[in-house]
Amino acid sequence: MVEVSLNIPSEGMWIGMGAFEKIVDENFISLVDHKNLNLDVPQFAKAIPTVENIAVFAWNKLSPFLTDKLHCVNVWETDKTYCSYCGK
Repeated sequence: MVEVSLNIPSEGMWIGMGAFEKIVDENFISLVDHKNLNLDVPQFAKAIPTVENIAVFAWNKLSPFLTDKLHCVNVWETDKTYCSYCGK
């Protein structure tokens, strides 16, 4: 499971939920969903697809579209194992 959080003011939405979901779907989910990450995703030909590397990959794919609003990407491996990446 992947969880993407934004840093936006509580008094107003920066973008609508539909637009946010579209950005995540088109720029990350479509690249990894139902894929053999080792074979189908060029990024992971060079790096093992651990939760840590997937979180960084997601951040790098989403940050150009969410500019300074992207707060954190969490990638869950199990109910107890996950990685949070909040940029550099």
